Amino acid sequence: MYYVGKCRFVSVNIIFKGLWTYNVNVPPKNRKESEKKIPISHLNENEYTHVHGEIQIIINGKVLPSFGIDSPDDVCFGYWIEMFTKLFEVFNMGLCQYTIEGGDQGKPAYKFEKEGDCVYFSIVDSMLGGKRDPDWQRIEFSYRDLKKAFLEFKNRFIDTIRVCAPQMVDYWSKKFGIY
Repeated sequence: MYYVGKCRFVSVNIIFKGLWTYNVNVPPKNRKESEKKIPISHLNENEYTHVHGEIQIIINGKVLPSFGIDSPDDVCFGYWIEMFTKLFEVFNMGLCQYTIEGGDQGKPAYKFEKEGDCVYFSIVDSMLGGKRDPDWQRIEFSYRDLKKAFLEFKNRFIDTIRVCAPQMVDYWSKKFGIY
């Protein structure tokens, strides 16, 4: 381990796999059919456009727990892209703390605190009933590494959309805002 600026260097990586979407062309009354996982090549732009799959955030070699709605491969990408984009907007405004609610009842919240070049990450109690994780309190890493990991995640995600659902590249690129 070595130091970058004033904080210890700890690797941050954001990876994804197993992208899928819902069959949104099925009428809502046939709920079971509309909730089937289908390939993202079937994506189309409407109010139900969702990409799900598995996201892993790895900090210092440890995978962040508690992602996914019903299972690890059921993470809503739109929600997490929006939340991470907001995190960087908040930090760019000079604010130094941002908490992301877990996105589903019973999931914990994820607290990011920025102090200079360092970010401290904690899993905390959420408004939705999720509980803090004592093993994930004030985990330190560099802000630069977090930004780099998010940019690499964005580029890989957009490249995947470009290959599998080219009609949706503009739609998903806009979700990332300036990042």
